[in-house]
Amino acid sequence: MKKTSATITKLFKTLSIDEQNELVRQLGQIVIDFKVAQLKVLSAEVDRLVKDQIAAPGKKSRAKPTPTHRSKKNPKLLWTGRGSLPKWLKAEMKEFKLKADAFRIGKR
Repeated sequence: MKKTSATITKLFKTLSIDEQNELVRQLGQIVIDFKVAQLKVLSAEVDRLVKDQIAAPGKKSRAKPTPTHRSKKNPKLLWTGRGSLPKWLKAEMKEFKLKADAFRIGKR
């Protein structure tokens, strides 16, 4: 680059003042055009990234687990079998003197 730069500098010095001014103006325009082109590329990339971020769903949610146990008193009360026993199931197990398997939906 030093060799090229030195050659350009020598050639530039041989130009008249008007030619130097015109060359500087043209080079300035080339720099501006290059920056505008780069900004367009960057702007398009930012738009794409934003669009991808908006379009991308957040955390994928799991399907709700299906209930495995149903209340004998109130069929709307359901339990998936995960976590601790619900209060209604404990109460009904005590009341009916049954185990949790007696409340299973679709017993095997």
